[in-house]
Amino acid sequence: MVRRFFSLTILALMISGCFPTKNIKNVVRFKSNRFKLKPNNNVNYLKLIDTSSFYWLVKVNAKDSILGKYVKDKKQGIKFYKGGRIAFFRNIKFSVIESFNPLNAEMGYYNYDENEFLIESVFPTPGNKFYLSRKKLTLISKDTIQIKTYKSPRGGNYITTYVRKSLKKEFLIYKPDW
Repeated sequence: MVRRFFSLTILALMISGCFPTKNIKNVVRFKSNRFKLKPNNNVNYLKLIDTSSFYWLVKVNAKDSILGKYVKDKKQGIKFYKGGRIAFFRNIKFSVIESFNPLNAEMGYYNYDENEFLIESVFPTPGNKFYLSRKKLTLISKDTIQIKTYKSPRGGNYITTYVRKSLKKEFLIYKPDW
């Protein structure tokens, strides 16, 4: 009886790690073990990115015209945090501090190993499903980065360009919830 209870408890814990939860803003969060990429622990990542800045999406090089239209219609970008966390924001308003709260953003992790700067994030798809998206960051200039999304069965194979925008100190009060 004890063995059966123990086995069922272990099974329940394993299954619970596969399903997402939602934060107080109703945004999906996954446990870190769902990601293949482990959070960054190499301090040299600061050569490529600035954790006190916001990276504004300015261009998408994709054959899919829907992506290009989406960029023009939405104000979006990314924010890097210490500890290998990255947030993907939509509908940013630079006059509203709350729009930079990572509770509103899609979650991800980054890792820099001197050779590659990799990013992994979870994105929703139609039908309330989610998939892991793997990307590679390249520094173009001091203030510009490009992120190549690798091809997958669900899409990808496009490059996005971001321009760094410094944030005021009062915008840097938030920490990610993952």
